[in-house]
Amino acid sequence: MKVDYSPVQWQAILQKAEAIRLACPGPVARHLNKRISIPISLRLLRLGIHPNWITFFNMILGISSGFFVAQATYGMMLLGGFIFQLASILDGCDGEVAKLSGKTSKVGQYLDTLSDNGALVSFLIGLLTVFGKTHTTGELAWASVLLTLGAVGILFHIIYFLKTETDSASLTTFYKEYLSKLPRDRFKPMMGVLDFGTVMLRKDCTTLFFFALTVFGILDWGVYLAIAATWVGIFILTFLKMVPQYEQKSTPI
Repeated sequence: MKVDYSPVQWQAILQKAEAIRLACPGPVARHLNKRISIPISLRLLRLGIHPNWITFFNMILGISSGFFVAQATYGMMLLGGFIFQLASILDGCDGEVAKLSGKTSKVGQYLDTLSDNGALVSFLIGLLTVFGKTHTTGELAWASVLLTLGAVGILFHIIYFLKTETDSASLTTFYKEYLSKLPRDRFKPMMGVLDFGTVMLRKDCTTLFFFALTVFGILDWGVYLAIAATWVGIFILTFLKMVPQYEQKSTPI
């Protein structure tokens, strides 16, 4: 059902939408993804589309990316990489519509997290399928185990923090409430790696990076890079949990 807004209301919504874009910590999200998703979100807002329906659509879109990548032909991998990137852009629409319409909910946060992880798992399965086409069965098995354990390890750190320290179900809360507030005065090289990895592992950067790999026809390289990134992340996050000063001395950047 179409929703009508007065000029004053619509101007306030436009200002809020721009504030949402500027608040994005990731450069790709702020300067690319949000410039595409926000105009779409404003249109969906006028049409009265509920945020959860947007999430369901994007979940199906994101999961389908892995199916296309798994076909292991250049054209299909390129299509899968493009859909993965498109899903990353549209992923912002449900949250934007929810914030602009005041329809944020815990259920919506869980659905959004499920959508993100579903798309990521699907794409990684497709990625491992491509990897298996050019590597031995043993190499595929080792890569699958290392990548799975790495991804589970990262998710464990994030979910544990969300459950014990917040009442949020959104993965972005882990960055806003934990990573961004870690002091940078100790272990500077390690924190520099963490900051760089945090930017690169954000969904907006990750999907664009994998899309670039598909364009150049070297998507299987993504397996090695994904394994390295997840295990370096696990090491740093585990180390930080073992240093009490970091939890006691958390201050905003």
